Amino acid sequence: MTCLYQALSQRVDGWRAANCPCDDFPATREILEVALEDGESVQLRYLRRAQLRALQTYWYLRLVQIDLLVRVARSHQGFVALPAPMAVLTGPVPGALEFNLRAWTTHEADWVAVRSEWAVKIRDAQTEAGREVPIPQPEISLRGVSPSTAASLAATAPSPAAGPA
Repeated sequence: MTCLYQALSQRVDGWRAANCPCDDFPATREILEVALEDGESVQLRYLRRAQLRALQTYWYLRLVQIDLLVRVARSHQGFVALPAPMAVLTGPVPGALEFNLRAWTTHEADWVAVRSEWAVKIRDAQTEAGREVPIPQPEISLRGVSPSTAASLAATAPSPAAGPA
């Protein structure tokens, strides 16, 4: 099972390996390159390594994740152009990052149907971009279970290396 921070770290590492692509804000790549002394990730100029990783993670979330959500909204017929649709990272929740998506619908649109279509398009866009939406994996603690029931449960439980079923 991959935890949220591990999945996010892998995505940021992939984004960094691709030289931080962002067509809308190409200066971001230059800003992140200035932090490196020799153009490689060996020596840093102004930031500590943890600060650079935090900055890269912020820009990844801001430019890549949020941009995808807003792009999907702009392409939908049920939303007005002004005020422009926006997405805000409201914070982490157990097992996920929570985004608040805001957009105004047209007078003719049924906002419930538009919201549903938007959610489906976001899911499809995430899949096309190769991003997996993590599913929370709850942990259950059983107390007062008989030894025979505990042995039966242990025998049928998947191994941690197998991952989620």
